[in-house]
Amino acid sequence: MAEIVGTLVDKLTSLLDGEVEMLNGIEDDVSFFNDELSAMKAALDALDLRDTLDPLTKDWKDHVKEMSYDMDDLIADFMHNLGGGAGADADAKAGFVQKMAQFVRTFWARRQIAGQFKELRARLVEMNNRRKN
Repeated sequence: MAEIVGTLVDKLTSLLDGEVEMLNGIEDDVSFFNDELSAMKAALDALDLRDTLDPLTKDWKDHVKEMSYDMDDLIADFMHNLGGGAGADADAKAGFVQKMAQFVRTFWARRQIAGQFKELRARLVEMNNRRKN
């Protein structure tokens, strides 16, 4: 379980290193997820050392696992639909018209992914608030 969250932290760090520039305003969400998932990983590592868990903690752990899978799917969608990869160098050399055409082609995908990041952020905040109370 902690490995899944750890992998997500690595993927989010990778997104911060350049891929996320395509989506204005999402950098803060990615940084937030990175910080929160790092804290959750530490908590999960501590929970792994316990022999038994109370029902509330088990429920929280299940929610973290579910959210980790959702986040992994979202990152995969982002990389598939908007990731630079080998085409990033070509995009850097492309003229204004090509860049605008690429922007228009990816507009809806970027908008959907940004909305999904916002939704996951709200879910994460809600989940952590429930855990604290």
